[in-house]
Amino acid sequence: MRKITAMLAVFITAAVFAETPAAFAFLSSGAGARALGMGGAFTAVAGDASALYWNPAGLAGIDIYKTHFTGMFTNMDHNRLMGFAGLYEKMENGAGSAGLSLYYFRVGEIEGRDAAGAATGEFEYNAGVFSASYANVISDSLKAGLSVKYYYASVLETAGRGFGADLGLLFKPLGPYFSAGLVLKDLNTGINWDTGRVDYVKTTLTLGAAQSLIYEKFIVSFEVEGSAAGTLRYRAGGEYIFNNTFSVRLGLNQGDLATGFGVSYQNYRLDYAFALDKDGFADVHRFSFSAGY
Repeated sequence: MRKITAMLAVFITAAVFAETPAAFAFLSSGAGARALGMGGAFTAVAGDASALYWNPAGLAGIDIYKTHFTGMFTNMDHNRLMGFAGLYEKMENGAGSAGLSLYYFRVGEIEGRDAAGAATGEFEYNAGVFSASYANVISDSLKAGLSVKYYYASVLETAGRGFGADLGLLFKPLGPYFSAGLVLKDLNTGINWDTGRVDYVKTTLTLGAAQSLIYEKFIVSFEVEGSAAGTLRYRAGGEYIFNNTFSVRLGLNQGDLATGFGVSYQNYRLDYAFALDKDGFADVHRFSFSAGY
């Protein structure tokens, strides 16, 4: 009976963020308050460590710091907790950039029921994605990146595991101010559960473009994401930077409003983003902290 309850919990939690059921659907929520304040239109920007999530090719173009860390925390209603942490290192002598990231999701206090409907106590669902990324310059205008992923989830005594990958390109054909990004995300072997069930993480293809204006103080970006199921999503956003210290952001994610701001001091940055929760549970507030050395 507990196996049945466990798999029902998998179905429930997999659909927490998805319009259509899919394993690890929470990944579509994005990472990094800067990017999310721009509506998630970050594939062609990928200008900080959250590129580990949005477009690994962006790591090859980050030259401000040799080492950079970013972390995001989100505590939502209905006992949902989400976090992201990423670290990248720019290597010497043109050897490229490498990074590690962890995306974590938890739903607690899930009420268990047996086949007769009787309560069996509370339990929780935990899931995470660990990735190792590498990016390098291919030519003066082209950068490429690869992320190899390990997926893990557990609920009661049942666990699921799988492997996947992201492939990304960042192209600047017209000089430094315009960029185009292309990412094939979550090519995967599926999540193989102890019960023998296999669930697949939704594979998506995203194409984006970004333009820097007003002496690189204003960035506008737009992207379209498609999946094998034929669904299309669009995201658009903008960021304006005041005196290299304060940033304001505005975006749309499939019509839902997002906004945010960031404050920088020396090699540290604190970002905040507000976005509408597509599940209708509550509005979502996200905070990120970044540091470069």
